[in-house]
Amino acid sequence: MDGVKQGLMLLGTVLIAISLAMLLYLSNTIYMIFTDPAQVKFVQFLQDKITTDGAFSGEAEGKKFVIQISEPMRYIIFFYFGLLGLGIVSRIFSGIMGTGIMLVKAGKEISRQPASSSSDMPPPPSM
Repeated sequence: MDGVKQGLMLLGTVLIAISLAMLLYLSNTIYMIFTDPAQVKFVQFLQDKITTDGAFSGEAEGKKFVIQISEPMRYIIFFYFGLLGLGIVSRIFSGIMGTGIMLVKAGKEISRQPASSSSDMPPPPSM
């Protein structure tokens, strides 16, 4: 049981460390977006895409369509989807961190429980 305890605690600690590092990276990226957006590659990519294409286009039922959107509206749309994406990613890493914490607690709980002998166990059910 000692190996299981150590394995659970090690895996939990690794998950906590990785998710903490990624959440810190995301928070640093958000901080850089507000303070110096020119240094963030993702923002540069979006600015290139926003200024080069002025419309959304597609095809529905065999007919082509084009939707013209003003530049400020495109910035709002991309900003909204960017926030949505960052929120999803942060929730994923928060969930991974919660899983790591749960594994560490499970490892501690294993060490608290006394080792049971086979005589303490109930007999198997008869069929």
